[in-house]
Amino acid sequence: MFFAVVSVVTAAGGADALTLRQMTLGEQVHEAGDIVHGVVAAVATSPDESGILATWVTVDVARTLKGAARQRLTFKQLGGSGEPVAGSLLHVADLPGYRAGEEVVLLLRRPSTRGFTSPVGLADGVFRVEQAAGSARVRDPKTAATTTELDALLRAIEAEMARQP
Repeated sequence: MFFAVVSVVTAAGGADALTLRQMTLGEQVHEAGDIVHGVVAAVATSPDESGILATWVTVDVARTLKGAARQRLTFKQLGGSGEPVAGSLLHVADLPGYRAGEEVVLLLRRPSTRGFTSPVGLADGVFRVEQAAGSARVRDPKTAATTTELDALLRAIEAEMARQP
């Protein structure tokens, strides 16, 4: 399966030395606070209450695999893209963008004390779903190739959750 994620880990040599390490699906699932399958309902970018540029993403949840069950999930991600908002533009490399109407499976980290979250593995924690000929398939976040059936991904996530304490 293609469920490996790249994360950045600080090397012992110092804060400016970085090494890339692939995460397994199990590691992704373990680190996630929320795992949901749904459709992006809205995306809005503006400064938050502290003046930090943020993007709020609202998802109509079809299925909750981990975290509190709810019909709608809104999360706040650092930065945004497109035109500057209130004179600010902050784009964080490898943080994914979202479009209203797209179907996704999200593996989200627990929110920070300021309410920010991001997918586990950044863009690799967003599995985009495509419906074609009566079949739902998931895009590999790294290659963008449509390779796995949605149900197979959801079963793999559930299997990883069952293995964890």
